[in-house]
Amino acid sequence: MKCKLTYLVLVLIGFLMSVDSIGQRINFGTWAGTSIVVQPVSVSTLDFGNMMIGGALPNTVSLLNATSFEIIAPESYDVTVTLDAPAVLTGPGGNTLPFAAKMAWSNQGATNSTLANKIAVEVPTGFTSVTFPVRKFAGGLPAPPPVPLDGTTTTRITTKAYIFIYGSAGPASIGINSGNYTGTLTLTVEYVTN
Repeated sequence: MKCKLTYLVLVLIGFLMSVDSIGQRINFGTWAGTSIVVQPVSVSTLDFGNMMIGGALPNTVSLLNATSFEIIAPESYDVTVTLDAPAVLTGPGGNTLPFAAKMAWSNQGATNSTLANKIAVEVPTGFTSVTFPVRKFAGGLPAPPPVPLDGTTTTRITTKAYIFIYGSAGPASIGINSGNYTGTLTLTVEYVTN
């Protein structure tokens, strides 16, 4: 009898482990009712200055001197920010220069980008996207679910989050042509879907 019960328990455990788990997930982007606004706060060009050809170190733009963007969206929603950047900048004669873009974000209710920069969270090197709530609430707890829009409420309370883009270019190898080296960075901001 004990052997049959053990066998039955093992079969039941095996069955439970093979069943897919199911959970509820809400796509808030579908019900947002408000567009995300992304606008530059500072100059939207990263300028790495003059480089020494054959130099051993890249030129760097630090987080403190980063280009900044303001994200305006409903405060109770999460957004995913993706930075698509080239690995090289292209210049005269098709020459290239190594390029490494970095990104940081701030969602702690700062009233301007200068204050937000001081409390920004850097995205680890190698990651190109980050998901965060538009507004971090006190205690770090998630915000309550957004109130559904009805006939009397047609907009949501919005707030600002900030994105900072910075990085390094170079070093410039010997034999590279002098001139302007450029590349296009694409910043995508969207509501979290799943």
